[in-house]
Amino acid sequence: MDKKILTVIGGVALVFALAACSGGGPDLEDGMWEITTEVNMPDMPMKIPPMVYRHCLSREDIIPKQGPADQEICTYSTPKTKGNTVSWSVECQSPGGKTRHEGEITYRGTSFDGSIIMSMTGAVDMSGTNHISGRRIGDCQ
Repeated sequence: MDKKILTVIGGVALVFALAACSGGGPDLEDGMWEITTEVNMPDMPMKIPPMVYRHCLSREDIIPKQGPADQEICTYSTPKTKGNTVSWSVECQSPGGKTRHEGEITYRGTSFDGSIIMSMTGAVDMSGTNHISGRRIGDCQ
């Protein structure tokens, strides 16, 4: 075989080998994360203060979740990952109505930023876009 062909074949093989070894998934460091959500709902009469909570995140559990409220049943979609960006949706049903969230965050090792588009129907109809950010604060307990 010609040396140029062997070099091209070797280069292609190296690219595939590096892709297989990269581990895939977002640049996320497993551990306990402090997550801040800033609610932005134009129909609200007053601004809601940011909510801060902690959640253990890993490559197997990449969606920051804040647990459903009492009497609320939530269903999460399978997350979609493109590079360091993760997107998902969740629907929650409660006696007061239904909420739907469309989230997208971009991980950067020990931090992330993103947004969640939320809509509520039922007893109250509202929608808004929330900013979400997080930072790794240590190991999971």
